[in-house]
Amino acid sequence: MRALLERAGLVLLGLVVAWLVVEAYARLTGLGETPQLGTDFDRSPVLYAPEPPRRHPWTEPGETPFVVAVIGDSFTVGEGVQVDDSYPYRLERLLNLNADTQPAEVRVWAQSGTSTHTQLRFLRRAVAEGPDLMILGIFVNDSETHKIAAWREPLRPRVASGWKLGLITASRSAAWLYQRYEEERIRRAWIDYMRKIWDPEFEGRKAFERAVGKFAARTRERAIPLLAVVLPPAGALGAGYPLTFVHDAIRETLEENDVPYFDLLPVFRGRSGERLAVLPGIDGHFNEIGQRIVAEAIFGHLLRAGWIPSEYEPRLATEQRRDYWRNKLLAAKSVRPR
Repeated sequence: MRALLERAGLVLLGLVVAWLVVEAYARLTGLGETPQLGTDFDRSPVLYAPEPPRRHPWTEPGETPFVVAVIGDSFTVGEGVQVDDSYPYRLERLLNLNADTQPAEVRVWAQSGTSTHTQLRFLRRAVAEGPDLMILGIFVNDSETHKIAAWREPLRPRVASGWKLGLITASRSAAWLYQRYEEERIRRAWIDYMRKIWDPEFEGRKAFERAVGKFAARTRERAIPLLAVVLPPAGALGAGYPLTFVHDAIRETLEENDVPYFDLLPVFRGRSGERLAVLPGIDGHFNEIGQRIVAEAIFGHLLRAGWIPSEYEPRLATEQRRDYWRNKLLAAKSVRPR
């Protein structure tokens, strides 16, 4: 019995020592600290927008531009980034690189918090202007409705209380473990939520399907080419992207309505969500880097697939020296030589 108690005491002592070591490491490295808006908070305090006469500076008075209408939600608005960093504005710059070509205007009809079925009101206004091309931005939550508040409740971070609050206040290591637990819980809740809103029987998915049909019919009736662009969330990027079933559901609907599409998931697959999000772990909208990648990918697709005249192919373009960046990464020991 005495030997058993001695072993138990040694195990307990070992656990205490291990916890003290982890706690010391957490305090030295800042693990478990409460996030604060300090010098690492790089979001602009003011968002600047051009006045209406300055929105399309490449079009001279009397000229007839090549018009691209873009319809979407907060990812198309460019939530969290400057207006001219959003992908529609970047796309317009790419379309106007060459001199002596027809000027191009990318006109945006988008609003944060909308879904494809509520964007039908933008469709009517955009079609009325007779664009040469229409792009419909589709995000992975575009089957949402306003009747699912209870489904979204598990997506909110839970504030600790009682003994949990006391423990994470006293211990940095416990605070770090609680943060990791909450992140994993919310990640799983998001996947479950996405499965619910893309269930074939959910009214929101049916509304999405009907809306896609109306977009297809209306643009076809007016002979306006329609391209759907599917946008993945920056916050879910990285190893083991969990929302491929959503892309499958969106693709199925688009194909049923004969709507051509460009899914950006292959462009972003394997990239770092932390590098591309407005606020990693907090706001999964694309930051300036992500918006640039979206614009360049769409521009390249439009050229390759013949959606826009070949005269918009940039005349002045140089290939990036990939070895330069590879050597930089090797010097930083960020990648392994191959």
